[in-house]
Amino acid sequence: MKKIVSFIFIALTCFYNICFAEIIQTKDTKVIENVLTSIDTDTLIIFDVDDVLMYPKDQILRSENADACKELVKQLKQRVGKDKIQDVTSIILLARKNKPVDPKMINLIDTLQKNNIKVLALTNCATGKFGLIPNTENWRISELKSHGYYFYKSWPDLKDINLKLLMKDSNEANPVYKEGVLFVDQTGKKGAALDAFLTSVKIIPKRIVFIDDKSKNLESVAEFVKQNNIEFIGIEYTKVLEEKEALNKNIAQLQFEVLEKEKKWISDTEADRLLTHGPKFR
Repeated sequence: MKKIVSFIFIALTCFYNICFAEIIQTKDTKVIENVLTSIDTDTLIIFDVDDVLMYPKDQILRSENADACKELVKQLKQRVGKDKIQDVTSIILLARKNKPVDPKMINLIDTLQKNNIKVLALTNCATGKFGLIPNTENWRISELKSHGYYFYKSWPDLKDINLKLLMKDSNEANPVYKEGVLFVDQTGKKGAALDAFLTSVKIIPKRIVFIDDKSKNLESVAEFVKQNNIEFIGIEYTKVLEEKEALNKNIAQLQFEVLEKEKKWISDTEADRLLTHGPKFR
């Protein structure tokens, strides 16, 4: 009898984990499509932005080269000075070009919205002024719209929200909601920001599906949903890794040299042309 009870307990525990905290890892967008075909209007779908919806065309700006990029920025800061580094690096953000990780995501999100399923973007991105960018929220939303991502369609009547006062830990990030996008700075946890947002809009979804490329973000949201008995499917989406290639350090070095001297950002293609043919081809 004890063995039977133990078996039932284990089975129920496994069922609970599947229903409330299932995390899938995949490079295949089709897996995401299959998961989302069975959901209904009681479900909130959340997408990370960087490396899930779009990623930089230039190698040095990609996440796999973050350490190399940080080192080049550090060297640049030493030369231009602490007071000017934000202005200079903001030039990169204003000039960089992104491309979709998978264009099929655009139609997928549009279809969800047309079926009255709420879709939210959740991104680790600073807010407010940054260097030459007057408002980073507007800049990021503009990037998304340029690829056909219109998250505001799921929240047509919802105004901008500063969620700082709803954060349970006052030392945590200062999340901001705007046009269907929830912004959390680099120090903040996505689960805590999502908690503050749902508290503000007074929504308790039956289930949440969250697509992100980083396991720590999925675990952060999984912790929140477990505390609130919300069903959860997390998808660690790693398709962007298919684009991974060795960094051309000469191109990256030239890009930062031009940035320092001419206060402009040149693409990988431009930098490669300069290295091959010289300044006369600029």
